[in-house]
Amino acid sequence: MMKPNKTFRVFRLAALLTALPLLGLSSQAQSPVTQGLIAYWNFDKNDFKDSVGEFHGTENGSDAIAFTAGKGGFGQSMILDGVDQMVEITGGEPDDLAFAGGSMSVAGWFKVGAFDKSWQALIAKGEGSNWRIHRRGGESGFAHAGGIGEGPAGAAVDDGEWHHFAAISDVDAVNFGTALYVDGVQYTKFDAAPNLAANGKRVMIGENPDARNRYWNGEVDDIGLWNRVLQEDEIAQLFANGNGKAISAFFAPEVDTDKDGLPDWWETKYGLNINDAADAKADNNGNGYDNTKEFALGLDPTDTTRPAVLSAASNAGFDMVTLTFSKPLDGTGAALASNYSISPALAITAVTYKNKVVTLTTAKQKVDTAYTVTLKGIKDVSNFEVAAAERDVPFYSYIMLREGVLKFSYFSDIPGTPVDNLWADPKFPDSPDMVQAVFSFNSRDAFPDDSHNNYGATIEGFVTPTESGQYHFFLRSDDASELYISTDDNPANAQYTAWQTGCCNAFSEPGADFTTFDPISLTAGKKYFIRLIYKEGGGGDYGQVAWRKEGDATPAASLTPIPGLYLSAAEDLPGPAEGGFVTQSPAPNGKNISPLANVTVVHRDGKSAWTAENTSLMVDGAAVASSFSKEGNVATLSYKGSALFTSESEHTITLGYPDPAGKAATTAWTYTVAKFQGPVLDKVGGVAALLNGKGDLSDDATGKSSQAGDRAFNLGTGGVSGLIPDASFLNAATSQADALTFSIWTKGNGIRNSSIFWADSPSSSGNQRGFQAHTPWGNNNIYFDTAGCCDGVTQRISAGIDTLTGYTDETWWDDTTWHHFAFTKDGATKKIWIDGKLFLEGENTSPLPSDFTQIWLGAEGGGSVGRNNNMNGLLDDYAVFGTALGESDIAKLVAGDAPTALAASTKILAYWNFDEITASASPATLANGLTAYWSFDGNLNDPVGKFNGTARGTAPIAYGAGKAGQGLVLDGSNFVEITGGDPNKLQFPAGSMSVGGWFKVGAFDKDWQSLISKGEGSNYRVARRGNSNAIAYAGGVGEGADDAPNVNDGNWHHFVAVSDATGAEFGTALYIDGKRYGVNATKPVLAAGTKNLFIGENPEALNRRWVGSIDDIGIWNRVLSAGEVGLLYNGGAGLAISAVPGVPAGGGGSTGGGIGVSRTATSLTITYQGTLQSSDSILGPFTDVPGAASPATVPFSGSGKFYRTRQ
Repeated sequence: MMKPNKTFRVFRLAALLTALPLLGLSSQAQSPVTQGLIAYWNFDKNDFKDSVGEFHGTENGSDAIAFTAGKGGFGQSMILDGVDQMVEITGGEPDDLAFAGGSMSVAGWFKVGAFDKSWQALIAKGEGSNWRIHRRGGESGFAHAGGIGEGPAGAAVDDGEWHHFAAISDVDAVNFGTALYVDGVQYTKFDAAPNLAANGKRVMIGENPDARNRYWNGEVDDIGLWNRVLQEDEIAQLFANGNGKAISAFFAPEVDTDKDGLPDWWETKYGLNINDAADAKADNNGNGYDNTKEFALGLDPTDTTRPAVLSAASNAGFDMVTLTFSKPLDGTGAALASNYSISPALAITAVTYKNKVVTLTTAKQKVDTAYTVTLKGIKDVSNFEVAAAERDVPFYSYIMLREGVLKFSYFSDIPGTPVDNLWADPKFPDSPDMVQAVFSFNSRDAFPDDSHNNYGATIEGFVTPTESGQYHFFLRSDDASELYISTDDNPANAQYTAWQTGCCNAFSEPGADFTTFDPISLTAGKKYFIRLIYKEGGGGDYGQVAWRKEGDATPAASLTPIPGLYLSAAEDLPGPAEGGFVTQSPAPNGKNISPLANVTVVHRDGKSAWTAENTSLMVDGAAVASSFSKEGNVATLSYKGSALFTSESEHTITLGYPDPAGKAATTAWTYTVAKFQGPVLDKVGGVAALLNGKGDLSDDATGKSSQAGDRAFNLGTGGVSGLIPDASFLNAATSQADALTFSIWTKGNGIRNSSIFWADSPSSSGNQRGFQAHTPWGNNNIYFDTAGCCDGVTQRISAGIDTLTGYTDETWWDDTTWHHFAFTKDGATKKIWIDGKLFLEGENTSPLPSDFTQIWLGAEGGGSVGRNNNMNGLLDDYAVFGTALGESDIAKLVAGDAPTALAASTKILAYWNFDEITASASPATLANGLTAYWSFDGNLNDPVGKFNGTARGTAPIAYGAGKAGQGLVLDGSNFVEITGGDPNKLQFPAGSMSVGGWFKVGAFDKDWQSLISKGEGSNYRVARRGNSNAIAYAGGVGEGADDAPNVNDGNWHHFVAVSDATGAEFGTALYIDGKRYGVNATKPVLAAGTKNLFIGENPEALNRRWVGSIDDIGIWNRVLSAGEVGLLYNGGAGLAISAVPGVPAGGGGSTGGGIGVSRTATSLTITYQGTLQSSDSILGPFTDVPGAASPATVPFSGSGKFYRTRQ
């Protein structure tokens, strides 16, 4: 293992101390308390910035984290909701806060909102030899672990009061090894010396990076981290007899130039005058608070937004309504029952309020009834009241369900883990404390987190197969459980078939106690009673059952709980009238999201059934073509984008759906794209790889070859990852054969917990571990996992690297030597090759999945989204093959051959050499080299190059609904001949070119039907490939690979055909719907010629006339990049070429349905139907143009604008 660079760490600390005056803190005024302080978060500026260094935080959670008045005299604190909010320290290097091999202290203030999970992290670096402060295992006290095991939890702290803590790890163990002080008194301690270690993970406030779903519920304030041991007298100064002293109080006062009580930073932030004391008494936003009060309350004096109700929901007990607001509320009015009324008349008996959430306890609500809550005097913390028009809030009581559900019964206050404890309780089975519906065979539908302890539960009802056969049932639980299945629908005939006496196993193949030993014969359409009993002590808690019909090859570990389609209950059970979301991806307020604009919404029906006709998706205000599917009562809407959003951009998803009354409704949520550089495009299919966080390419000549122009992916010293956001290219290969090879070079990682790659597969267990390798793990072992983790028979092979011939010691991993790794799978046989030598061979029976979604490089994937187990050093020449490479091919790679130089039989799928970042595409670049353009909006004119067309054939040319405005409709008897201009100027002899547009197949009734063609031989043409359902491109060389998709489906498709005379990446290629197909590696040579271009026919092979629609055709005298192709495709929504800045619209071009555009030297005139909207970006967001009426005249300005209509 590489030793920590102590000189570097000392330099960093010295730099921090030197920088203090720049941060508004005086180094001269420092007391001993602040010596060694390397990070400090006081939350006073309503942000998560480190006041003394670079360890700034990033908020995470479905809702924005709120701030409130903190500990008296401390300014602001943050409030964490205990659901999914936390702050991840994304600034600085992760392990600079590990204090590996050293001492440390962490101190701050907290107030418990609720201890609602067994383990709740206040602040943590991780498990094991890392440090953490948390609620301990269901107790009401606190615990600290800091490089050694934690002490017991002390006295209760969940009393709603502010408490001070200081946790210490002393490597010298002068008075103790570790100790935890609460309210100035030593709470617990360990005498043995700690051994803190690095783990590559980032500190989290309110969560644990090593043991997720331990979210803090309550307030946190004034957190400091020191690289030394705090002494008891210093802790006493911070606690100050309970009055507290903020760490910032040990520094010089904040600068206040005009002495008005408002620090300069606050006045500057909100646009006040630091030289005008009078503005302290001004009320800038008209809320009745002057700026002095706004500052004291931690408010935004420019905020004028009124609070609104985001949702109103009933409960299964028919006696509560939960109102969720958009902003934190003022509790004075929010907690008064007199400020709420419900119609039809329903008494309100109690009100509870917390931050943004108000819960009304009501008299018994009627089943399946629409109610309205009327609000009065409900204000936010900024003193703004809910708008009058939004004070009547509808909600629906629960409906009763029997199909698609099972009965979940909960029995509280039963200690221990054995199921026998539940059987012995007098409440069991007839007197549960709660009954509700679950919508799959999964207790997580009832208890989505681990906040419940010491209880038992049953899940029961009927399972009904749709196919007769032999079935195995699979059980998993935390803690113990028992499974009973009847021979029919009678509970009296239920038989004890499987059991779990311990905890936490994955679904396992037959032979395990928690799987039926023999299959059970089931008849299609027949109901079978089934009951799961499980017992929870502490920690995690769940009970789940899956099934599998004999002959189904799905590995047990990849099974999921039985869905509601096959389930029913013996009695009516309450369920929400709105139904419920199963998946919203990206999640509301999601951070660090992939820039590929994919959206998935999975929703379980309530009173109204979701259909393809009554649901829709929009991204940034633009409608997108989403797919819709339904299994039982669970609907899935999905949209797969092709263009990449920009780094750190924010986007809005709008979902259209029917409310419980069947009326059209919408809901919207936002998310933020991760910070990245890129893309780096692969050399086979142009698939994008992104460099996340601080990731970058290394310096020139530092790649594997050390030659000029050769770079590598520089992972630095942790916290960086790479992402290939679209790994669907793997699925075509693995659905054909159970074979893959991942080949990669690495240097300088060292011995640490890390993953070199991680291909996500939702069907694979172990955090979506479809194809993953640790090189190495912290124990110096190499692990290779496929189709899940971590079963040695079906999923994993591993061995210590010290068994490698030639391995010496930890210096083998140093930062001066490149090493090559190849991981292959061929059926059950898996191999690991290191530097061309076979290191390990083993058998794993689970086949490769065919649902790969994305690939992470240098980090753990799945739900960890590249933030855990990050590598150090460099990666280079990452290649993927659709076969298991043999020794000779691997030897060629080790010798320096490019992956693309191997024989075609190796089936290379992708290859990233990390030599260059492709410049991001911009709509403005699409005008460069545009030679001809036909929009077909009622004519055949070309406004760019005057290559106007003439209708040919026996029937007149028709125009119909196009992809953008109107389009050309050909019936097989007609076509367009381009008679304007010089035909040779559309030939591009010995040059490069691109042609693209939209088409819809009406009928494929002839072989080689021509979409657009200059001729045969060395000319270019896009046509149906033979008698297939695909199209192909030949452009100066023969057609490329026969791998294009079926386009004979009656839908609009986008194409771009490219001939690259340089042969830099390929000779020719054909993009269909944003993806590259039909590659021909041979360099093309386009010929000179005088034949006219034909659209819908071939001038040198007649009677190949097109049947269908064609729209928005452009021809360029250069190669369009993959990014530019993605912009034109625009996720299926399309970008009309006429909307590109600099493209004339004289040919009747349009930017979308219902828009007509004409131009003069100084302006555009837009004729349209609907509402005109504009945006500074083609990707939105779009807003209504104020006062616009058709026709609208838009003067040219210095910046580009994009227009569309909203119908």
